Amino acid sequence: MSIVKLRLLRWCCSLLATIPLPVLPRNQGTSPAAAQDKKIVIGYVARDLNNFPPLLADAKGYFRQGGIAPQLVQVRSTIALPGILGGSIDYTTAFGSSIGRTIQGAPLRGVLAMVAKPSFYLVARPEIRTVADLKGKIVAVGSLGTVNHLVTQRVLANFGVAPEEVTIMAVGDTPLRMAALKSGTVQATMAAPPAPIQAEAWGFNVLAYAGDYMDLPLAGLATTTGRIRDSRGEVVSVLTAIVRGLVFMKNHRAETVALISKIAQDGKNGRRGYL
Repeated sequence: MSIVKLRLLRWCCSLLATIPLPVLPRNQGTSPAAAQDKKIVIGYVARDLNNFPPLLADAKGYFRQGGIAPQLVQVRSTIALPGILGGSIDYTTAFGSSIGRTIQGAPLRGVLAMVAKPSFYLVARPEIRTVADLKGKIVAVGSLGTVNHLVTQRVLANFGVAPEEVTIMAVGDTPLRMAALKSGTVQATMAAPPAPIQAEAWGFNVLAYAGDYMDLPLAGLATTTGRIRDSRGEVVSVLTAIVRGLVFMKNHRAETVALISKIAQDGKNGRRGYL
């Protein structure tokens, strides 16, 4: 991805500021007529902290308070994008990949950035103590050509490791990459929390935090231009619910940790992974 495209990606994030969010009553309850709620499908890339705000918003009932009945499904970006373009998914958290397709002419727009910097960590096996040690080794990414791949290349380059000096292997979602790391199939991977916590528990090394080396909105929400045009009220309601989730995460640590632990089914990493 060129510098121009990276700048365009950052510019697209400003779309959020152009969409006015409605003011909700402070004590608004759950919609009394659930049958009238608008059914939508939100595809989230992974069950991690980057993608957690929509899950929290659903758990807190924020969508239904805005007349939205969401179905949240976990689907990787390579499947989510054909799904949203084909109409089987209405929104996706595959933000960076969506913007990449937008640049290529797809009728998609990023409407909300949930994470300002890429909260990816480069984690490695015990024998890999520095990023330079990865020369000649295998580094796992989710899929080739995705934001995870881009971030990996940028961080490696920052430490003087050229693309041709490592083997980049597409392994799949975070659990698959961490399993490959643990088994020794790969020597490192770039992954979001709670992966670095898990790696430390195994005695592995956390080599770098990607957010220290680049500003790139990682997780967010994207939808089609047609939905923005034809269902603007729905889009605003969806954004409002997720923004309320973000505000809740910021202001209610204990309950957020409890929800992370419940939804991720990992209490220890839920407590330590709260940022």
